[in-house]
Amino acid sequence: MVQVGDSMVETIDISTYTHLIGDSITNQSNWEFRSRYHPSSSVDCKNGRAISMLPSRVKYALDNGNPNTLVLGLASNDDPAFTRQQYVDTFDSIPDSILVVMITPFRTKEAFPEQQDRMAEIAQWQKDLYNNRSNARISSWRWTMLNEAGAVAKYISDDGVHPTPEGRIKWAALLDRAIDDCHGAFV
Repeated sequence: MVQVGDSMVETIDISTYTHLIGDSITNQSNWEFRSRYHPSSSVDCKNGRAISMLPSRVKYALDNGNPNTLVLGLASNDDPAFTRQQYVDTFDSIPDSILVVMITPFRTKEAFPEQQDRMAEIAQWQKDLYNNRSNARISSWRWTMLNEAGAVAKYISDDGVHPTPEGRIKWAALLDRAIDDCHGAFV
C-alpha cells in the first residue's frame, strides 16, 4: 500500500485485474470479495469518500494500469453538487474494452430519510448506463436491500449504511455475480 493524496492505494499491477474504487462499504467488504472470488483484485477505497471523487479515482486507475474490470463502488457518500453528466463523463472516460460494474447505493430510510430520493436518482443513472452500454454491469446492492425479504435486518448494520459481517459476504457475492455472470440487471 502507498499513500496517494489522502488515500491508501494497493500497488499491485492492475493490468489484468479487477480494480475496485470505493468508500467505507468497499473498504469493509473487499476482503470477502478478494478472498472468495477475485484474489488478484486491487483496491482503492477510503472511508467517507464522496461520489465527487469518482472522476479522479478512475483517472488514477486508468493512468496506472489497464484493468479488465473496473468496479465503481462510490455512490453512498453523496455530494449534491455532483451531477448525472459528471457520472456519465466519468463512465465515458473508461475504454469500452474494460467491463465497468457499478454498485448501486443504499442507505436505510429510517436512518437517512432525506437521502432516499438522491440514492434512487444515482441508481437510475447507473441503470441508464447499464441499459445503453455494452460494457456496463450493475451489482444490485440497492435492489437486494429493497426487495429481498429481511435483507436490511440481516445485511445492514444499525447505522443504516454499512454492511454486517453477513452483509459483506452478500455484497461480495453480488459483485462477483455482476462480473462473472453478468446478471446484475436489477436496480
